[in-house]
Amino acid sequence: VDHVVEAPRHVYRLDYALKASDGTSSSVSRYSVGLEEGHSGELRTGVNMVIPRPPTEPLGSRGTARQDVGFVLKSSYALAGSDLVLHCSAESSDVDEQGIRKLASYGDVVVAPGTPTEVMRIDDPARRVSYLLEVTATKQR
Repeated sequence: VDHVVEAPRHVYRLDYALKASDGTSSSVSRYSVGLEEGHSGELRTGVNMVIPRPPTEPLGSRGTARQDVGFVLKSSYALAGSDLVLHCSAESSDVDEQGIRKLASYGDVVVAPGTPTEVMRIDDPARRVSYLLEVTATKQR
């Protein structure tokens, strides 16, 4: 019986930096995930919030509504020579007095290992905030 032995796949640590800026202040949230080539990974951070009841709705007219809000990042990659082709989706959601606010981006980017690379940039005109997601890939195996 012949057994086919697969070559070990490469594993990279993907270090993400999510930068938010409103023109006067900025913040950075950092996330990391280790991925084997051809596999996908997911990062989630957030809370399950009570959605505010409209003031015109009488108490007891329905149960309390809840919504998961926060940040979700999904990614996978394939090697292209010495670079990675990163497939990435990011989604951010929040609840405010006007309802559920959501920003999402889906796309691909070529990442050179060890070099910070812009994955996506999203402007939220309603809140006057700009978001920038960068990734740095580090070979683990």
